[in-house]
Amino acid sequence: MDGIELKAENQELRNEVEELKLDNYRLNKKTTILENTINELSKIVEQNDNKVICKMKIKEVLVKLESRLELNHCK
Repeated sequence: MDGIELKAENQELRNEVEELKLDNYRLNKKTTILENTINELSKIVEQNDNKVICKMKIKEVLVKLESRLELNHCK
């Protein structure tokens, strides 16, 4: 292998590492968003005895979750 091949291979490896870091960041972001949503849903369930109101609020939270995941490119 000459120096040019080594440089190209090195660059490839650096690119793979950057991709893995980005994937890891997205996964961590998605996990945080999902954990926050679970906490929000738990609070809604605790606060509401009325099943209809609870279902409506849960739907609202899930819609927000969907948009957060889209905004953060986490789908």
